[in-house]
Amino acid sequence: MVKNNISVGLGSRILAFLIDIFIGTTLIGIGGFILTAIVGIFSLTFGLFVSVITVFMIMTYVLIKDGFGNGQSLGKKLLGIRVINRKTGQKCSFTDSAKRNILFMFFGVLWCGIEIGYMAVKRTHVRIGDNMASTEVVKA
Repeated sequence: MVKNNISVGLGSRILAFLIDIFIGTTLIGIGGFILTAIVGIFSLTFGLFVSVITVFMIMTYVLIKDGFGNGQSLGKKLLGIRVINRKTGQKCSFTDSAKRNILFMFFGVLWCGIEIGYMAVKRTHVRIGDNMASTEVVKA
């Protein structure tokens, strides 16, 4: 376990998550909705296809968002935090990101409540997803 990084508190993690969800669902979703509406005028089938692609893009962003750049999703970048692999100290990979976020894809808002409760009782504010992927959120 690499330990020269400063762990991040619960508030920063939640705010970064909310920013990421806003970006992932609202911005990608609105773009997809507009494109679906435009394309749907000409072809209902293609409009439905664009809708499916939009949902896939949102799900993909939520899964791999922490693997970009220096282990920073857009929300984490804005807040000056990042995700690292606890074993190597290297930035979070796309695989690490998918491992730490996969349960959110299946259980959604319910999982958020479980994760927040879990982080609140842990001194290091580590998520269950962090334990699954051997990752940690630290100051950038």
